[in-house]
Amino acid sequence: MMTKEEAKRRIIDYLEANSIYYILLNEEDKPIDVNEIDTIYFSARVPEVIGRHIETCLRFRDEHVYCQSYYCQPIVQNKGENQREKEEIFRALRIINYINQSLCYECNTMYDNTLILDEKTGDIFNATLIRYEMLEKFFYETISFVLDFQVQFLKDICIPVVFYTANKLSFHQAIKMLPSRINN
Repeated sequence: MMTKEEAKRRIIDYLEANSIYYILLNEEDKPIDVNEIDTIYFSARVPEVIGRHIETCLRFRDEHVYCQSYYCQPIVQNKGENQREKEEIFRALRIINYINQSLCYECNTMYDNTLILDEKTGDIFNATLIRYEMLEKFFYETISFVLDFQVQFLKDICIPVVFYTANKLSFHQAIKMLPSRINN
């Protein structure tokens, strides 16, 4: 079975071979040698989303890689100071729950992908646990999932989620705007 160190090295080799810019960090957010890293960060420019890019981080744990992609821009202000902010949080959670329950992307059969609202930052992210044995057995499919699916998924849902959260669309209008592969 692939070890944590082998997984880091193989992913970094792939990123370098494909000229994909990345940053290595440890838990203290300081640049560090590859053998001591905990996290790899990289980003994709996506002009259609609120932050104009989607950032992905891979956090290496003992038995799995935790993959998280996010907008880098809050969709709600979560100070909870007024009724409007509370309503935005409620709407964001409502549509996120709908998407999680309705998710029917084909690649979701290999990895469970969950959409989450970060209560501290107000950002939405999708999260996946990737076991090392799956990474070893399906390396290229996993890399495609991380680099393509995670980013495309957030791009696909950005406009309906943001507009519904901001009360610019009704719930019914927002779910009709979601990609057909989400609406069952």
